[in-house]
Order: sequence, then structure tokens, then C-alpha cells
Amino acid sequence: MELDVVVTGGLVYVGSGRVPLRTDVGVAGGRIRVLDDLGAATARLRVDASGLAVAPGCIDTHTHSDLVWELGDEHADLATATVRQGVTTEVAGNRGFTCYPCLPERRAGRPRPHAG
Repeated sequence: MELDVVVTGGLVYVGSGRVPLRTDVGVAGGRIRVLDDLGAATARLRVDASGLAVAPGCIDTHTHSDLVWELGDEHADLATATVRQGVTTEVAGNRGFTCYPCLPERRAGRPRPHAG
């Protein structure tokens, strides 16, 4: 199997509530394809996760991050803060209001969030 990414040496939490495993993670086509010893596997990118936890992306169901888009480029670090902490999906607007859709001039050149 040709892999895009191999993450080695981490303590892997699979998201099922099972005890974490000390194993490697193989990713191909944007999906986890194998959990096994991948020391001999070839991949475009190898990530050494020794001493780290490896987990599937987290879903944050209570955020205020939709407001970050209105702050401007001087606060770009806030726009990526949750991703850097392992959050891959956020629910915004659960307070009964939201700033979406953001002003077009603020959206230009920024990643487009999925909404629906």
C-alpha cells in the first residue's frame, strides 16, 4: 500500500474508548488506512510522534470562533488556534446568532469554512 503520511511512535487514541495503543498510523488519500508497525513503510511524509498522543480530529460543538473572522488579519493566530489544538470541526452560531455570512471584503483570501 502506498501511503501519503506515516505517523510513528505515538500513543494512538482511536476514538472508541479503548485503551490507547503504541502503534504507527498510515494515511492515504486523506484517510487513516492502517494502524500497525510501519517502520519499513514508505510514505511521502514521516512524522515522529514519539512521546506524543495521536488522536482523530476533535469536534467542538460550542464555539465563538465565527466572530474571529471579523477581527481582521492582526488576529489571524486566533483563526487557526483550534486547528493547532486538534479541532477539525466546529459548530458556530449555537448561541442563537452568528456573524455569518461575513463581509465579503473580510473573506477575501481566507479559507472558506464549510457551512450547512
